[in-house]
Amino acid sequence: MPKTSNSQVGQTYFIYVDMDEQGNSSLMQITENNALQMLAISAIRHIRLAAVVPNCPPPVVVSAPVCRHTTSSR
Repeated sequence: MPKTSNSQVGQTYFIYVDMDEQGNSSLMQITENNALQMLAISAIRHIRLAAVVPNCPPPVVVSAPVCRHTTSSR
């Protein structure tokens, strides 16, 4: 079940995202000191979110069109 959080404007949150072997993710709020330590010792990706919009619809995945090359004989 999704967890909802009420964020305050101007507040900075540090979130650790973990993924298991099956691709399941988990989120954990960590302290600024923990975040700085993690960033100092590893090549962890970090992303800054400028805004969070509540109740976003799920993303729509669109497949790329299939292009077929045909040759004509004359």
